[in-house]
Amino acid sequence: MTQTIPELPVIERSSLKLGTFIDLAASTKTRADFTVIATCGIDSEENIYILNILRGRWEWPDAREKIIEEILAQGVRLAGVETNGFQLSSFQELVRESRLRNVAFYPVPVSSDKVSRALLCSARGAAGKLFYRKNAAWFEDLVYELTNFPGGDHDDIVDAVSGCVELLNNFQVANPIVLPGVPKRRSKWRGRG
Repeated sequence: MTQTIPELPVIERSSLKLGTFIDLAASTKTRADFTVIATCGIDSEENIYILNILRGRWEWPDAREKIIEEILAQGVRLAGVETNGFQLSSFQELVRESRLRNVAFYPVPVSSDKVSRALLCSARGAAGKLFYRKNAAWFEDLVYELTNFPGGDHDDIVDAVSGCVELLNNFQVANPIVLPGVPKRRSKWRGRG
């Protein structure tokens, strides 16, 4: 994954299907993993645009608020969350959050190794279909992790971006994305609901 990522071309954000992927960390210790919230978009040509990355070491109540704020700020309606171990309860809390009622959340149990999960992202990059946001504050961290993957100190951004690419790849056929909730069932009888 050491190929150069092209600069983000001028695009109309409204033309993209947006998604966010959340890679939750369990600790706030200095050497621990980061919680990463990656937001990407996919266009009709299957180009992937890395729009924003938010990374930090937060305890769950703070991480929860950061996730909510980021999802609302980015205007996404599709979000994936790793659900291994402790992450499942965090996922369940996010699904119940009333401020995110228009977001379809998908649990993503991670069963394959990190390198295998990153292959789709790497393939998009090699094909010239992976773009970053110009002058992004997180770009140096992204490049560092990509160039040192899988042996670097951290791979949380790679995990989150790979998860977001996979999420968008899996749900790009769903046009438009159906909002969560149960549709009202209509009665077969006239005048009864």
